Amino acid sequence: MPPFGLSDHNTIISSPKERAKDLISNGTTFKRNINPSSKRALGRYLNSIDWPQIIPSTNDCDQLSNMIQNIVLTGVNILMPMTRSKKCPVDAPWITNHFKSLIIERQKAFSTYGPDSSSFKSLRNQVNRERKICKSNYYKLRVHQMKQTDSKEWWKEVKRLSGMASTRSSDIRNIIDIENLEQLSEQELANKINEAFLDPLS
Repeated sequence: MPPFGLSDHNTIISSPKERAKDLISNGTTFKRNINPSSKRALGRYLNSIDWPQIIPSTNDCDQLSNMIQNIVLTGVNILMPMTRSKKCPVDAPWITNHFKSLIIERQKAFSTYGPDSSSFKSLRNQVNRERKICKSNYYKLRVHQMKQTDSKEWWKEVKRLSGMASTRSSDIRNIIDIENLEQLSEQELANKINEAFLDPLS
């Protein structure tokens, strides 16, 4: 293309390469309801079984093993059924469907009644309490045992639960080597960068 305006250089037209967008799909997971009440119910079920009557009923070890397994699985499937849930890959691992539903209700109250309404404040407090409960439960079930077996993964999970920033931050200040960087305003920082680019030309 011919030069543009007062430029001495020819004009080049370029267009970005089209790339397929990364689609984030919601995965479906299945898990059992293992809350304390379900565990207590399963314990009562197993205690109600007349084991002394069942165990001597056969001398075949395989048959006895299958019988006990069927009894246990029957109680587990009834009292701790598998539930299906959709989970977005970007969700934190401690987030539950109940927590997400509370967030949706809170946002509806914010949009409908405003930030000063009692409905919004009540749901906001519920969300905050549920967040603490979810993180605590996740730590007890998934993270606590890592402290003894894999301290590196344990510390990684603790940092994620506490909301600590990752060392791989997108903030450009982390990769700029300027003396007293933290004390500079944005305008002063911009001037310092500009001086660094102009210095080789002087």
